[in-house]
Amino acid sequence: MNNEEPDATEEHVAAKANVEQFREIKDQIKVTNDNLGLLEERVLDSEERIQAMEDAIGELAKLQSKLELQIIDQEGRSRRNNLRIYGVVEGEEKNAPTMTDFVERLLKENLPLTPSLDLYIERAHRA
Repeated sequence: MNNEEPDATEEHVAAKANVEQFREIKDQIKVTNDNLGLLEERVLDSEERIQAMEDAIGELAKLQSKLELQIIDQEGRSRRNNLRIYGVVEGEEKNAPTMTDFVERLLKENLPLTPSLDLYIERAHRA
């Protein structure tokens, strides 16, 4: 019987050690699961932020395309129907009420235009 008693004690000690190891493993699994949960939350948050950024980039790309088209249109408009007059002495326009009136009078006096021709001058300024 004495031989059996040490075996039972050893088994009891081994069982106790196993229980302790299982507790440690269980605790480690819980910590790992908690960390995994936090990581999942961070991944979801990151995915949402990435999606928001992708949406914003898409909107910015559309806006950029629209603005590029507007710039092309404005450049085209600025290049047509322009007239540059050289050789006008500075200060000659002082007697005219506006610069557009001065340019109209200058053109009618110096070009062979029909007197009844109505010139439409949108803007006039000194360069």
